[in-house]
Amino acid sequence: MTHMSRLDYHHIPKVLDLIAASGAQTLLEAHDGEPLYAPLVRAFLPTVSRTDELPAEDAHATRRTYDLVLCQAAPGSGPHALLDHVRALLDKHRGVIVVAPKSDWEKADFAGISPALFVNDATGIIVYLAKTADIKTARRKLLQRRVRRQSSFTPTVEAVFRTVRKARKKS
Repeated sequence: MTHMSRLDYHHIPKVLDLIAASGAQTLLEAHDGEPLYAPLVRAFLPTVSRTDELPAEDAHATRRTYDLVLCQAAPGSGPHALLDHVRALLDKHRGVIVVAPKSDWEKADFAGISPALFVNDATGIIVYLAKTADIKTARRKLLQRRVRRQSSFTPTVEAVFRTVRKARKKS
């Protein structure tokens, strides 16, 4: 795992949306080098009350348990080491987000670890690994965010969204 290259800046909003959708209140960024997401989470996601960062090799030694751990796979990193790392993190923490280059990884590499939610991305794999209930909640929240964003551009979509919300409250 390593610091994300400058070319992968387009992952930032997708990862921040996924963090918000996970409902995490505590986050650990396990990194090699400089943390990228932890400072952004502190600045833009006030619902995350605690955000820490540790070198990836120290992430297993922490006594604290986090709702979410964020890992980045370096290009050319050994697959077995990363997958073992992610499995160990899932044993201790509620969920793990992995950002990996598509040139070195496939969705199937991560899908076999635990229930997974993949974010569509052209150059990388962004995956949230957690319990099935947490994955379903995150998927629903991501869809709601997407609809809200679209509704700001289209009044008809906003009207439909309000109607659905009212119908759900009544039932």
